[in-house]
Amino acid sequence: MTSLDKETVAFERWGGPLPSHSMWSLARKTLVITLVALLLAEISVFVIYRALGDTRILYHAVITLAVTMTVAVPISFHFTRHRLQLDSAHAQIARSAMYDHLSGLFNRGTFVDNVNATLARLDADTVVAMLYVDADRFKALNDRHGHATGDAAIELIGRVICENLSAKDTAGRLGGEEFAIFLRDAGRVEANAVAGRISRAGREESRALHLHTPLTVSIGISVEYALQGCDTLLRGADSALYEAKDQGRDRVVEWQAAKARRRAAAAA
Repeated sequence: MTSLDKETVAFERWGGPLPSHSMWSLARKTLVITLVALLLAEISVFVIYRALGDTRILYHAVITLAVTMTVAVPISFHFTRHRLQLDSAHAQIARSAMYDHLSGLFNRGTFVDNVNATLARLDADTVVAMLYVDADRFKALNDRHGHATGDAAIELIGRVICENLSAKDTAGRLGGEEFAIFLRDAGRVEANAVAGRISRAGREESRALHLHTPLTVSIGISVEYALQGCDTLLRGADSALYEAKDQGRDRVVEWQAAKARRRAAAAA
C-alpha cells in the first residue's frame, strides 16, 4: 500500500460488496408481508360480517387472525427467502459478466463501454489519459514459478492499480497480463505520476510472491481530449507500450512524447 491519502485510495475492485441478507432482514420482510396479509383478511371479515348484519365480528376476526398467522408466516418466510436468494444470484451473475475474476477489475467489454459512456458526458476539450499496463516477461514468470504464481501476480497488479486510483478513474483487465486505466480530467503530469506509483508499488509488493526477480510492468500513456473514443486512446497507449518494451521494459513511455522524439530524429 502506498502512502497516498485516503481520498486517492478510493477505486474498489468488484464494484463493492454483493447484497447480503441477515436473518433480521429476512424476518423483517416476512413480518411486513404477514401484517399486510393479516390486515387485508381482517378488513374482509369486517366488511362481510357488517354487510350480513352478523354480530360475531370479533369472534371471527380472532379466528381469521389465528389462521392468517399460521398460514402466512411460513409461506411468506419461504418466498421471501427464495426471492432474496434470487437477488443475490442475479447480482453474482451480473458481477461475473462485468468483472475479471482474477484482478477484480472490469473485463475488456465493460471497461470500453464504461470509458465511452464517460467520454460522452465530458466536454470535448476535457483532457483525459489512458494507461496501458503490461507485466514484463510474464510467460517466463509462469514457466519458472507455475501458473498459480502467475495468477497471484495478476491479482497483485489488480490490487496495486486499485490502490493508486481515485473513484472517478476506471480500470480493466484487457486480457492475459494486459491492463488499461482511464484517468478522467488528468493531463500528462497526473498520468505519469499514477504510472510511476503503480510501477513502484508493483515492484515492491511482488516481494511477497518470492519471485526470482521482482515483478515489473511497462506502461504506455496516451493523453488526448475527451472527443476521442476509447479505441483511439487505447491505440495510442498501446503504441507507447510497445516503445516501452523496445526500450528495455520496466519503464513508462508517453505516446505524445515518443512521437515528438521520432519527428525530431527524422528531421535530424
